[in-house]
Amino acid sequence: MKKQIILYVLIVFLPSLVIAQPYIEWIGNGWGLGIDDANPVIADIDSDGLLDLLVGTYNGDIRHFEQTAVDAYSFSLLNSHFNNINVGLFAAPELTDIDNDNRLDLIVGEWKGHLYHYEQSTTNADSFLFITDNFSGINVESNSSPFFTDLDQDGLLDLLIGAHSGNLFLYEQESANSDNFLLITDSLNVDPPTMRINPAVTDLDQDGLLDLIIGGNSGNFSHYEQDVSGSLDFVLHARYLFEDNPIYGGSVPCLADLDNDGLLDMIAGEMDGLYFHFEQDSMYSSEFNIQSDNFLNLMDVGSGAAPCLTDLDDDGLLDIIVGEWHGNINHFEQIAAGSLDFMLVSDTLGNFDVGDYSLPAITDLDADGLIDLIVGERDGTLNHFEQDATNPNDFNLLTENFNGIDLINYSAPFFTDLDGDNLIDMILGESEGKLYLYEQQAANSDLFDLVFDSLNVYSLDYQPTPYVMDYDDDGLLELFVGGSNGRIYHYEQNAVNSTDFVLLTNNFENISVGNKSRIAFGDINDDGFEDLIIGEANGGLCLYLNQLDTDIRSPQSVDQKPVLFQLYANYPNPFNPSTTIQFYLHKSTNIKLKIFNIAGQEVATLINGFKSAGDHRITWDPKGLSSGLYFYRLQAGEYSATRKLLLQK
Repeated sequence: MKKQIILYVLIVFLPSLVIAQPYIEWIGNGWGLGIDDANPVIADIDSDGLLDLLVGTYNGDIRHFEQTAVDAYSFSLLNSHFNNINVGLFAAPELTDIDNDNRLDLIVGEWKGHLYHYEQSTTNADSFLFITDNFSGINVESNSSPFFTDLDQDGLLDLLIGAHSGNLFLYEQESANSDNFLLITDSLNVDPPTMRINPAVTDLDQDGLLDLIIGGNSGNFSHYEQDVSGSLDFVLHARYLFEDNPIYGGSVPCLADLDNDGLLDMIAGEMDGLYFHFEQDSMYSSEFNIQSDNFLNLMDVGSGAAPCLTDLDDDGLLDIIVGEWHGNINHFEQIAAGSLDFMLVSDTLGNFDVGDYSLPAITDLDADGLIDLIVGERDGTLNHFEQDATNPNDFNLLTENFNGIDLINYSAPFFTDLDGDNLIDMILGESEGKLYLYEQQAANSDLFDLVFDSLNVYSLDYQPTPYVMDYDDDGLLELFVGGSNGRIYHYEQNAVNSTDFVLLTNNFENISVGNKSRIAFGDINDDGFEDLIIGEANGGLCLYLNQLDTDIRSPQSVDQKPVLFQLYANYPNPFNPSTTIQFYLHKSTNIKLKIFNIAGQEVATLINGFKSAGDHRITWDPKGLSSGLYFYRLQAGEYSATRKLLLQK
């Protein structure tokens, strides 16, 4: 039968070791960066020739990315909480130099309609200092979206502010270099077909007349142009910039020439946070062509990410199947075994849409070697798809009403065998916090009977999403439940094969993703330890790498000869700029202590020679290496041990 990774991979630990499994969040490779209501702005903050991209989010904070190379389209994450700024909700950043002191001013709009003001601590610095949360006393009532320009070419900055009402406010600097702005009009003479508008100004055709691009709730962009140079009056050129608009809603324009080819690039934030990249069709054109619908290559499916793991085509590469708010199923596949990099295969697996809040689970109901995909949805029903026999990356619909199950609202399934009777059990979360338990009528059947309409678990959260595995390999199954508060509840069976559970903690590993945690376990980096993936409300997938918090010992031979050493966890971990590695030698011997990157390439040799018996410590300062996951390996003769360390700059 075709080998499948369907529910989980069991981990067998040495019985003599105390089990403990702390997790470290991995930020990078697109993980942990779900963004709703993205508001981008581009500038070269530190004047290093690489453009910086600041992205405001629904949560009120700002993500900081930087170009990977001069003229490149690719950007890498520098900081997921830029200067620890948080303005509440709907952060909309804008950069300029208001007082002409060679220090950038960061003006951030927010959901209540005010503007926050920060200023660069020194010229070219990444650090910004808080000035005020009520810049110039401005309040546009809701969803302030600022943009600075000089419309009338009088040397005074003009401040355009889009608002939720659909109005476009215009303020002008009171005097040169002043941080006081005076209201000119609360409704510039434009009439965009949208609300919550977001403005940007440029000169697309270099004719001396400024072009005004307005995004908003409609998802499209409207294009206006000044009637004469220096005017505050604009003429409509295109009600909709894109005839076939790919953006769902909440469009925010950001214009720059990323690759210095003379053609303007437009990075479009949107409600779901997927970064569309467009480029001018030709020099001076007002037409744009789409270049990418995932500009930053994020593991972001829009909103309400709900993951499960498998290997669809049995190629040894993990597939992540992710449901989301719009009802589609997204399919990511690992680029290489053990890699943390995944590529998007399809954002519409099987070309089906179940409505709202697709919540997938996988099993093989009839043991035919084809995966059954059961997808819950917002209306409380379950959809049943089965893998296509000729194309493992495709699925066929069997029924939209699996077993006639129709919960009041929301259905989040998971398949396991709680009672060890070789019949599949389905645990089903529903909106108000209950967990239903169903059981297969007979082996290989797709018919299920209700066992309980409320599994006996305590303090379940709104919209619970269940996951079952034997986490500590003690023969008792653990039940993990994510919920609307972003945390994870952890229960354990009170006896083998029981359907009764005991609460161990209502905050597993103190992990919280903020809102709507939906969980899956799997060995992502192929190190033998179960890693944790959590989908969250903003559509991102958070990856927590398993760090086994106990001595790693070399395996003993059959005649039980004593091991030569013990290798301990480095401290601190994560670390910056240096970390200490400690090990113990039972006898004097030649050893090698080396550092490897995630691709298995050696990046440093710390020790290569004779060491006496006893405790040893060595400090590693990885100058010149980038943030990321590394491994340190201690080898003595035929014995070796490896541990992980995480550099966070």
